[in-house]
Amino acid sequence: MGIGGRERNIAWISWENMCDSIEEGDLGVINIRLFNNALLGNWIWRLKTVKAGMWREILDSKYGRWKDLKSNRK
Repeated sequence: MGIGGRERNIAWISWENMCDSIEEGDLGVINIRLFNNALLGNWIWRLKTVKAGMWREILDSKYGRWKDLKSNRK
């Protein structure tokens, strides 16, 4: 029971609306799937353009060439 003997209901909101900005009156939650895709795109770009670096050596030793990373995606 809620305040005054009334039952409280949950105010359901769609995920798309949750991810809208606070200025638009919504919660401003980051859409994790879009954020993750952006980060993965950045890594693919870096693997194509930057040829040296410790992070590159670690990924190459673990996964092989960057083309193998792309072909193993699901």
